[in-house]
Amino acid sequence: MQKLLKVERKFTRYHISLIKLGKQPVFDNVEEHLDSLSELFNAISKSCEPFALALYDSKYILMAYVTQGSGTNAQEAAEKQFEILAKLPVQVSISNTQVPIDYAISSLSLTGY
Repeated sequence: MQKLLKVERKFTRYHISLIKLGKQPVFDNVEEHLDSLSELFNAISKSCEPFALALYDSKYILMAYVTQGSGTNAQEAAEKQFEILAKLPVQVSISNTQVPIDYAISSLSLTGY
């Protein structure tokens, strides 16, 4: 007798945040400030614990989170944005000087198998 396997497909929900970095010297020339950017990324990675983290065009940080569940709504996305903003570092060290960082955030939720 042939057995049929029942595969339960769960979908994964991805919360993607695009974070615009404020105009600061550390982001003007990435090559000159690799140590400062590395420090910033390490701080963000430790405090926010994203699934993925990337710098795009020296002006944007892309951050992704993965959660299991059924869909998402605008309220959950807004709550996640506030949670992320509260955890982001407020300053970065450039040439032994603490420089404040401003952020703007927008988010997108994606669902896939």
